Amino acid sequence: MPKISKIGLSHDDIHEEIIKNKYTIQIIQNDIESIKNNHLKHIEDDMDSINKKVDKLDEKIDKKIDKMDGRLWWIIGILIGATLIPMIKDSL
Repeated sequence: MPKISKIGLSHDDIHEEIIKNKYTIQIIQNDIESIKNNHLKHIEDDMDSINKKVDKLDEKIDKKIDKMDGRLWWIIGILIGATLIPMIKDSL
């Protein structure tokens, strides 16, 4: 008759449970390693790719804003000139 431990399981049952737990722990460790090496690496690569795309878009937007800024200054200059020239003509 097998010996009964304090929790009501035989030593053979406890040994089997230990082996199952070791196997389960090994599977979990392998899954964690797979996640760290594969999935997180892919996420990191995707983030790098997105950062590069965002940087390119930032440069593009900055160029367009600079163009618009230059155009606005021309418009302001023309408006000021169109306002001042008649005033100067009238005063002469």
